[in-house]
Amino acid sequence: MLKDGRWPGAPGEVLLDTDTARRIDAAPGSDVRLTRADGGTTTARLVGTLDGRGAPSFAGHPIVAVPDGAVERYAAAVTAAQLDVRLLSGASRSHTTEALRAALGDGPEVRTREASVAAATRQSRTLYGVVLIAALSFVLIALAVARMVVSNTFSVVLAQRTRQLALLRCVGADRAQIRRLILRQGLLLGMGASAAGVLLGVGLCAAATALARTADLGPVHLRLLPSPLTCVLAGLFGVLLTLLAVRGPAKKASAVPPVAALGGAYGTVGTVARLRAAAWSVVLLLAGVASLVLGVVAPPPLSLLAVTLGAICSFFGVLRLSHRLLPAVVAALGGPARRLGGTAGRLATQQLRLNRPGPAPPGRPFCSGSR
Repeated sequence: MLKDGRWPGAPGEVLLDTDTARRIDAAPGSDVRLTRADGGTTTARLVGTLDGRGAPSFAGHPIVAVPDGAVERYAAAVTAAQLDVRLLSGASRSHTTEALRAALGDGPEVRTREASVAAATRQSRTLYGVVLIAALSFVLIALAVARMVVSNTFSVVLAQRTRQLALLRCVGADRAQIRRLILRQGLLLGMGASAAGVLLGVGLCAAATALARTADLGPVHLRLLPSPLTCVLAGLFGVLLTLLAVRGPAKKASAVPPVAALGGAYGTVGTVARLRAAAWSVVLLLAGVASLVLGVVAPPPLSLLAVTLGAICSFFGVLRLSHRLLPAVVAALGGPARRLGGTAGRLATQQLRLNRPGPAPPGRPFCSGSR
């Protein structure tokens, strides 16, 4: 887009982009020094400046425009890579293209205006797909991390409230009521946190939009404020994610027998539940590996999404299987600890190998030496 002056028309005239003209402190009407194709220098009159910020393909590259007949003076071995043809009404597209290709040989690629527009549209859609999938990948990673943090936080909080929940069971509350109580607490927490997050995000987007308007972006108009529908969907996803993360801890907390919880002895997980958890962990791990393999062979727009899903599934699969893999890892790495640490190293290694998932009864560590 021409910003100042006019296009060059004579051999001694030249046009530069605004960044280059600003860098050499030149304005339309001043003289600039250029290097000729033979290595010498010459002086040309700057007649205009070009605003190239509307063309992303030219970003960061200096632009020098000279008349058609003066190109050989400043550049050697100039070749055309693409020739766009605009046909008159009634002209045959195929015959014209074939005739030009036969005349030019293996030189520039001959395309009509419609073909050039279609190619540019395909490139724009591919770039849009890559950006969209990259943003979606970051969203999926954020959702996975948020779910893990919320679930672990509720597990710790409910473990501290075990006696309180057991008292509710003793006075007549059943498992469904305890589960509903915890889910309602998660619902209130999700609503409050989602509302605060949406308001904070809107505020940051408004500040970024105001900051962007102070910069000179040329023909680009930047607006980062989300739509009301986006805010509603973000809040809804936050609430649903919180409820999904609370379901597991709520189910475990409601399944603890009241008398055992009051006495400090926690119930053990059944064989069927352990097998179901192990199978689900293996399925997650296999799905993650399959998604990673798909990301290697898939085309670029889908490869990033497949790799992201594979990484998330593999991470949670390994995390769920970690308590089963920990004894084997400790046995393999505990040799140097046993040899170098002596009795303390052997006791530490044996304790890690014998450790079981879940909190231990509070009286067990104090059995030795008690009266």
